[in-house]
Amino acid sequence: MIMREFSRDFLVEELELHYSALEERIIETSRRLKTYEIVFEYEGNFYRTTYSTGATEMQDERPWECLKRVTCTEVELKDVIVKKWVPIGTRVHLRRWPYINILEGTHYISPGDYIITGVKGERYPCKPEIFHMTYEEVEA
Repeated sequence: MIMREFSRDFLVEELELHYSALEERIIETSRRLKTYEIVFEYEGNFYRTTYSTGATEMQDERPWECLKRVTCTEVELKDVIVKKWVPIGTRVHLRRWPYINILEGTHYISPGDYIITGVKGERYPCKPEIFHMTYEEVEA
Protein backbone atom coordinates (compact mmCIF):
# COMPACT_ATOMS: atom_id res chain seq x y z
CA MET A 1 0.00 0.00 0.00
CA ILE A 2 1.42 3.37 -1.03
CA MET A 3 0.82 6.20 1.44
CA ARG A 4 1.55 9.90 1.02
CA GLU A 5 1.23 12.82 3.40
CA PHE A 6 -0.10 16.20 2.34
CA SER A 7 -0.36 19.34 4.41
CA ARG A 8 -3.87 20.34 5.41
CA ASP A 9 -3.34 23.79 3.90
CA PHE A 10 -2.27 22.28 0.57
CA LEU A 11 -5.37 20.05 0.38
CA VAL A 12 -7.78 22.82 1.34
CA GLU A 13 -6.24 25.85 -0.33
CA GLU A 14 -4.32 24.51 -3.35
CA LEU A 15 -6.43 21.49 -4.37
CA GLU A 16 -9.65 23.02 -2.98
CA LEU A 17 -10.76 19.74 -1.44
CA HIS A 18 -13.45 18.73 -0.64
CA TYR A 19 -15.04 20.74 -3.49
CA SER A 20 -12.82 19.27 -6.24
CA ALA A 21 -12.97 15.62 -5.14
CA LEU A 22 -13.62 13.04 -7.87
CA GLU A 23 -15.71 10.99 -5.47
CA GLU A 24 -17.12 11.78 -2.06
CA ARG A 25 -19.41 9.69 0.15
CA ILE A 26 -20.52 9.64 3.76
CA ILE A 27 -19.11 6.59 5.53
CA GLU A 28 -20.23 7.33 9.11
CA THR A 29 -22.56 9.64 10.98
CA SER A 30 -23.04 10.46 14.66
CA ARG A 31 -24.89 13.13 16.60
CA ARG A 32 -22.02 15.57 16.17
CA LEU A 33 -20.03 14.48 13.11
CA LYS A 34 -20.31 13.28 9.53
CA THR A 35 -17.28 11.37 8.25
CA TYR A 36 -16.61 11.40 4.52
CA GLU A 37 -14.33 9.37 2.29
CA ILE A 38 -12.99 11.21 -0.76
CA VAL A 39 -10.88 10.38 -3.79
CA PHE A 40 -8.87 13.10 -5.50
CA GLU A 41 -6.24 13.42 -8.22
CA TYR A 42 -2.81 14.99 -7.84
CA GLU A 43 -0.03 14.86 -10.45
CA GLY A 44 -1.71 12.01 -12.35
CA ASN A 45 -2.13 9.80 -9.27
CA PHE A 46 -5.31 9.19 -7.30
CA TYR A 47 -5.55 9.29 -3.51
CA ARG A 48 -8.18 8.40 -0.91
CA THR A 49 -8.58 9.87 2.56
CA THR A 50 -11.28 10.75 5.06
CA TYR A 51 -12.38 13.90 6.83
CA SER A 52 -15.10 14.92 9.26
CA THR A 53 -17.40 17.91 9.49
CA GLY A 54 -19.99 19.01 12.02
CA ALA A 55 -23.33 17.27 11.58
CA THR A 56 -25.36 20.41 12.35
CA GLU A 57 -24.90 24.18 12.22
CA MET A 58 -23.94 24.06 15.90
CA GLN A 59 -20.82 21.92 15.22
CA ASP A 60 -18.60 24.17 13.15
CA GLU A 61 -15.82 21.69 12.31
CA ARG A 62 -14.08 22.01 8.96
CA PRO A 63 -12.23 19.25 7.06
CA TRP A 64 -8.96 18.29 8.77
CA GLU A 65 -9.36 21.22 11.17
CA CYS A 66 -7.19 19.70 13.92
CA LEU A 67 -4.53 18.21 11.61
CA LYS A 68 -1.43 19.76 10.09
CA ARG A 69 -0.63 16.71 7.92
CA VAL A 70 -3.14 14.35 6.25
CA THR A 71 -2.19 10.77 5.35
CA CYS A 72 -3.66 9.59 2.04
CA THR A 73 -3.60 6.19 0.34
CA GLU A 74 -2.80 5.94 -3.37
CA VAL A 75 -5.68 4.14 -5.14
CA GLU A 76 -6.67 2.94 -8.60
CA LEU A 77 -10.08 2.36 -10.14
CA LYS A 78 -10.85 -1.34 -10.65
CA ASP A 79 -13.94 -3.37 -11.47
CA VAL A 80 -15.07 -5.39 -8.46
CA ILE A 81 -17.92 -7.80 -7.82
CA VAL A 82 -20.12 -6.90 -4.88
CA LYS A 83 -22.70 -9.14 -3.26
CA LYS A 84 -25.84 -7.46 -2.00
CA TRP A 85 -28.95 -8.63 -0.14
CA VAL A 86 -32.02 -8.08 -2.32
CA PRO A 87 -35.67 -9.08 -1.93
CA ILE A 88 -36.61 -12.51 -3.33
CA GLY A 89 -37.80 -12.21 -6.91
CA THR A 90 -35.80 -9.06 -7.66
CA ARG A 91 -34.06 -9.16 -11.02
CA VAL A 92 -30.42 -8.17 -10.77
CA HIS A 93 -29.00 -6.68 -13.95
CA LEU A 94 -25.34 -7.56 -14.39
CA ARG A 95 -24.88 -6.56 -18.02
CA ARG A 96 -22.86 -3.47 -18.81
CA TRP A 97 -24.83 -2.46 -21.85
CA PRO A 98 -26.67 0.84 -21.92
CA TYR A 99 -30.28 0.71 -20.83
CA ILE A 100 -33.48 2.73 -20.83
CA ASN A 101 -35.95 2.79 -17.95
CA ILE A 102 -39.52 2.73 -19.22
CA LEU A 103 -42.89 2.08 -17.59
CA GLU A 104 -42.50 -1.69 -18.01
CA GLY A 105 -39.04 -1.69 -16.38
CA THR A 106 -35.45 -1.66 -17.56
CA HIS A 107 -34.76 -2.41 -21.22
CA TYR A 108 -31.20 -3.02 -22.33
CA ILE A 109 -29.96 -1.64 -25.62
CA SER A 110 -27.96 -4.04 -27.76
CA PRO A 111 -25.51 -3.01 -30.47
CA GLY A 112 -27.53 -2.23 -33.62
CA ASP A 113 -30.81 -1.48 -31.82
CA TYR A 114 -32.80 1.57 -32.83
CA ILE A 115 -34.00 4.04 -30.20
CA ILE A 116 -37.60 5.01 -30.91
CA THR A 117 -39.31 8.07 -29.46
CA GLY A 118 -43.04 7.71 -28.87
CA VAL A 119 -45.71 10.37 -29.31
CA LYS A 120 -45.41 11.45 -25.64
CA GLY A 121 -41.62 11.65 -25.74
CA GLU A 122 -41.05 8.22 -24.21
CA ARG A 123 -38.08 6.27 -25.58
CA TYR A 124 -37.59 2.57 -26.05
CA PRO A 125 -35.24 0.23 -27.92
CA CYS A 126 -36.31 -1.62 -31.07
CA LYS A 127 -34.56 -4.62 -32.67
CA PRO A 128 -33.43 -4.00 -36.28
CA GLU A 129 -35.64 -6.80 -37.69
CA ILE A 130 -38.79 -5.34 -36.11
CA PHE A 131 -37.80 -1.79 -37.05
CA HIS A 132 -37.41 -2.69 -40.76
CA MET A 133 -40.70 -4.64 -40.82
CA THR A 134 -42.56 -1.73 -39.19
CA TYR A 135 -41.06 1.44 -40.68
CA GLU A 136 -40.19 2.64 -44.18
CA GLU A 137 -37.21 4.79 -45.04
CA VAL A 138 -38.13 8.26 -46.34
CA GLU A 139 -36.02 10.99 -47.90
CA ALA A 140 -35.60 14.03 -45.64
